[in-house]
Amino acid sequence: MNEQKIRFKKFVRNTTAEEYIKNLKKKKVDFSLRQTSETSEVIIDDTHYIFALTKNFPANKVYLFSRVNREAKKFIESNSLVVPENRGSVVFFHDLGLDYDIDEKPIAGIDLNHAYWRIAYLNKIISKDTYIRGLGEDSKALRLATISVLGREKVFYNYENGFKTDSFIKQKLNPELRNVYDFVRLSCFNYMYELAQILHDDFFCYKTDGIYFHDDPKGINIKTVRSYFDSKKLTYKQLSF
Repeated sequence: MNEQKIRFKKFVRNTTAEEYIKNLKKKKVDFSLRQTSETSEVIIDDTHYIFALTKNFPANKVYLFSRVNREAKKFIESNSLVVPENRGSVVFFHDLGLDYDIDEKPIAGIDLNHAYWRIAYLNKIISKDTYIRGLGEDSKALRLATISVLGREKVFYNYENGFKTDSFIKQKLNPELRNVYDFVRLSCFNYMYELAQILHDDFFCYKTDGIYFHDDPKGINIKTVRSYFDSKKLTYKQLSF
């Protein structure tokens, strides 16, 4: 498997790639293809087409993929990251040897707002301008995707006369950029883990960026969780049950 080094003209299309790829095969055009759950990428000669498959990727904000990648690269040029221990994305009270009586303890929940995006911003991985541009309900999937693809290897498959032949690596795995992604998500898990320790037997579970705990009559636990997130400069919303 060889790495191809070619300068490509890039075009982003917020439309389906299915018919486009079908026509290329039918016309027996030579091209290269990479498909994920988020995008389809087609290379024809020196032109690189990117089709956003997720409807939650606003067409006018897809440029954030390259922008986040560029800013993350600039960040690691002058900064080193200590990646936190992986505490797990989903943890229940019994996983930590804690006791929780769900019949006796009604549950409250607090969710972080755009957790990964804000953690990246607070740690100066992305700029304030990029952070602001990525806000909004229409960009939820886009925000997560721009961070999760950092440093990921990109393998394309070649098609000749409409048939798949071999493959090549257009973008090698970048361990330093993958560390940026790991740092962001594991930082989130560690915040939740620390809160679980603080809440102790009043902790029920956490799932990625949301934590669930005993809704005590005096509201002490809610204040505790809010105060902790405030200290980390994270924003949040309370969930009702």
